[in-house]
Amino acid sequence: ATLPGRTRNLTEQLIKTRQATRAGRLSEASARSLGVQGESVGDVIEGLITKKSVDSAPFYGQIDRMSVTVDDDLANMLDAAKKLGAFGLANRIAVAETRPFSLAKVEPGTQISMTDLNYVKQGLDQLLTTKQAVKDTGESTPFGRSLTGLKQRFVSKLDEATIDPDTGKSIYAQARSAFAGPMQMIRAAEFGRTVLNKTPDAIRRELRDMGDSELEAFRIGAQENLRMIAVS
Repeated sequence: ATLPGRTRNLTEQLIKTRQATRAGRLSEASARSLGVQGESVGDVIEGLITKKSVDSAPFYGQIDRMSVTVDDDLANMLDAAKKLGAFGLANRIAVAETRPFSLAKVEPGTQISMTDLNYVKQGLDQLLTTKQAVKDTGESTPFGRSLTGLKQRFVSKLDEATIDPDTGKSIYAQARSAFAGPMQMIRAAEFGRTVLNKTPDAIRRELRDMGDSELEAFRIGAQENLRMIAVS
């Protein structure tokens, strides 16, 4: 290829062809690697939310019939969530879904429905998307790290309280894995779309806490990001 003649000309043509088709090859490779087929976030996210909602319905149906006895630890976490504004957000989410949210004063020994507790968890999710909790780079602020710790302890408590004695598995954990909620899936897809601007620590932290439905949305967002870079 370094000598004059036909071989050198063919090599130059091959290089030009490879350069011209690089964008398509990058996009196809990323789609295979991430397990998606180049879907656009806007085209598929609504359908994905609908599908996951249907798939997770049996789990959430069980959750709706369960309640948890509040101990001192859970009471303290709920008190913190209320002071941070998660109760107000939980109530707004419930109103938007035309469902009741009756959680107000919390004391050890009281019984609280898992439905209300799940709304509080969604309220904490909403707080974690604010600028007070996360920087533009995707890194958590000190407040965000503290809030993430509170949410993780809260969710772990609910997982333990909803273990099915027949299977030994948490019903709430299975429900979240199947469908974390529209907001969480949209957030995961948006994180995928901007993943190349995030730090490695921020990426590891986000992926660690994602369930199956969120990971699927993340892959679609990441593929969209790579596709846009490849064609630019």
